[in-house]
Amino acid sequence: MSNQQTAKPQTALAIIDSVRGELAPIAMDAGLDYSRLATAFNVACQQNPDILDCTPDSIRRELAKCAFDGLIPDAKEAVILPYKVDGKLIANYQPMVYGVMKRLRELGGVSTILCECVYETDKFEVDMDDLESLSHKANPFAKDRGEIIGAYVVFRGPDKLVMHREIMSRSALDDVRKASKSPGSPAWTKWFPEMCRKAVLRRGAKFITVNNDRIRAIIERQDAMYDFNDKRPEVERVDPFSGTTIDLKSSEADLAASSNAADERSETAPQKSGSQGSEAKADTSSEPASPFPERIHKKDMPSLIETLQKLVDMAAPSRDVDAADRRGILKASVPGWKANLSEYLHPLLKHVIDIVDKALVAQGKGGEWEKDIEISLDTVSENTGIDFDIPGGAK
Repeated sequence: MSNQQTAKPQTALAIIDSVRGELAPIAMDAGLDYSRLATAFNVACQQNPDILDCTPDSIRRELAKCAFDGLIPDAKEAVILPYKVDGKLIANYQPMVYGVMKRLRELGGVSTILCECVYETDKFEVDMDDLESLSHKANPFAKDRGEIIGAYVVFRGPDKLVMHREIMSRSALDDVRKASKSPGSPAWTKWFPEMCRKAVLRRGAKFITVNNDRIRAIIERQDAMYDFNDKRPEVERVDPFSGTTIDLKSSEADLAASSNAADERSETAPQKSGSQGSEAKADTSSEPASPFPERIHKKDMPSLIETLQKLVDMAAPSRDVDAADRRGILKASVPGWKANLSEYLHPLLKHVIDIVDKALVAQGKGGEWEKDIEISLDTVSENTGIDFDIPGGAK
């Protein structure tokens, strides 16, 4: 028994150390010290050893989400829960209400947030025409306050004035749970009041001005990113920008077409010239829009170079993290990369993500990838003036 108890934390530390190189810079960008993430994960595994029985790729993927959100899985800011799927345990990351509110205050321009559940024995009154008029009286020491009948959130700005107030009835909260991909998940069964508060917080946050995509990414995370009630293919390709899953078994032709998309765009793109006849216009009207902006603003160039190079670096083979795990990290990393760039650069970001994802898919299959990524990135360089350090060979 004692040997098993000592082995579990060592396994947790081994996992967190194996992804340190990939996740430490991500955590730093989010203002999170990686050592805090490592310590919180180790403690979480001691408190719930089942986490360590989850598949390694799911653990690494969910740790990547923690790093990008700038939250630690301490059951206060966030939590990592094991889900059983087809006889296997899958890790699932959940930002908690405290963590969401913490990041909103840090990055979202919100001064204070009041988010509570209303129970049957509580006294709750509100004037729907007056944002400031909300009265909620309750006995927090009562042994039984009854069932939850609703929840609300009030956002106040730096001037202490109400920015927005959101109220949800129990039926509305139940509808949110029913719409969830995993309504019977541990998140809903063990932390129902927390999930009710999270539901109204998410809905209310959509009505306040939050000029930070990293915050939006946290708010938009559902209680499960995957539908654990549906059987997933063993091998899947995910469009990291949209989150769409492509079944490789169903269409190898589609994968090949996706893999050659960059080359096809390059070959079919109209040549820059001074004359454009009606035939040329007809030929180009059906072509996809170019991912390259006409002009990149000087102020955006440093963050663009840094973001794209970090993205490209993920294609470099690693003896510690295989291609499948890096693709999971790639998907989880997208909201943070989007947050670093102006919106007009997002098509370019998606284009480079597709290039890297294609390389990782090829690596996972043991196929050639170095030449393709070099050619594709050369095209990006020609259209943006950015020179990349192109990965190659195992680190």
